[in-house]
Order: sequence, then C-alpha cells, then structure tokens
Amino acid sequence: MKTYGKVLPFFLLSLAAIVAATALSVYFPIWGNIPLNIILPIYLLITTKMVSFEKIKLSTLIIGRALTALTAFTLLPPRALIITLAILMYINISEATVSDFKKKRYWNGIAGLAMLASTHLLFNSQWTSVLTGDNMGLVHIGYYMIQAKGILLWAVAYTLWNWNFVTGEFSPSVSLYHLAILATPALISAAFLNPGIWVLARATSLTSGGVFQIACKERVEKELQSPGFTAFVSYFQKSVVQIPLMIAVIILSVLSIVVS
Repeated sequence: MKTYGKVLPFFLLSLAAIVAATALSVYFPIWGNIPLNIILPIYLLITTKMVSFEKIKLSTLIIGRALTALTAFTLLPPRALIITLAILMYINISEATVSDFKKKRYWNGIAGLAMLASTHLLFNSQWTSVLTGDNMGLVHIGYYMIQAKGILLWAVAYTLWNWNFVTGEFSPSVSLYHLAILATPALISAAFLNPGIWVLARATSLTSGGVFQIACKERVEKELQSPGFTAFVSYFQKSVVQIPLMIAVIILSVLSIVVS
C-alpha cells in the first residue's frame, strides 16, 4: 500500500480530469456533453468487460446525459428534463437507502430517509439558456439550475450522506476516488458562483468519474491504496462517527426545506 504522499498525485490527476470533463459537459450540453458523457460511455459499454451493476449504472447515467442533450437540441421540453432528473435522484437515493438497511447500516439508512423527504426541492428549477446559436436554433450553452434557496444546505447533506454510503459499500480506494467525484460539483459551483448548478454537476461528475473509473479500474484500485486512509474509513464506520453524521444530515435536510 502507498502513503498519502504517493496517492495524492493520482488523486489530484483524477480530480482535474473529472472537473474538466464535468464543466465542459455542464456548460456545453451539446459540444461537451455528447462526446464526453454519451459517446465515450457507450463505447465503453460495447468494448469493456463489466459486471452487471456497472452496466446498469452506466446505462442509467447515459440516459440522463442524453436527455440533457435533447433539451439543448430543443427536442425535449425543459420541464420534462427537470422532472426526470429529480425522479432519477429519488431512485438513486432510494436504492442506496435500501442497501444500507439491508446491510444493517441503520444510521446512514435513516439519514437517507431524511434525504428522500427533502429531495422535492429539486423540482424548483429551470433550464437556463445563456447563448442560442443562429444555426438551427440550437442552444450552445445552457444548464439545468436549481432555484430553491436551500440547495446549498441540501447539497452538503447529500455529499455527507452519499460519501458515507460509498465508504460502507466499496473499497477504501474507491471511497477515496469518490471524494474527487463528490468534490467536483462543489468546486464547479464555487468557481462559477452558482450553487444552482450543483445538481446537474453532481449527475454529470458521476458519469465522467464513472467512465474514468471503469476505463482504469485496476489502476484506480492500485494507485489509491493507502493504509492511512483505510484506517480512517474503518474508524469512520464506527457509531461514534455515524450517529453525529446522521444527525447532521437530518438537520441540514430539514433546514434546506425551511429556508426554501
């Protein structure tokens, strides 16, 4: 296993790649999104050996990115995209919550229920067209933006809950890798001073990160192995951490509704 110093370069490289691919896909739903998050994942589905879970997950993510592209092409009403992506988020949280309860990770399961109870704020959103091209009336730059005031609190709650789920479901190496995936929407939101973009950036970073992870599966596991981080994840799963974390997620979820 490697020390943090040896793991850090690969982690930062992964983060940079995910941030770049996500930002291009979010703000360029046609010219960035289609090649990076539709064509490339489809190519991987055809050419790469995957377990059933990976195939299903990647296929679901491709659907979300394809719907975004159709909206940019004005072939899908923006409201239909908003409703679909919110429903996909409900499904994503529900699947993880059920898995937590099945595996007796009750504290994070309860936190997942709080996330489900507050996810309706995602419906308070719109598709923003920033620049429309002259050719065929295509939207060259546009994005799905949450308008609810509580989205920042909800995003923090989701990040804490989701990474907790990942640490209990996957290896420490994958958990570390998912820190890059979860950090990406926060970094993009902060860089563009736009917390409303977080949900679209989250869905997109999961696709971009998933593509890189599947394409470099063995390398991700190898390069991100660290005894220190493995020990941290082991401690992170103890009740002394899980209970306060559950309380924090519940409080943030409730506040996200109150302020919206």
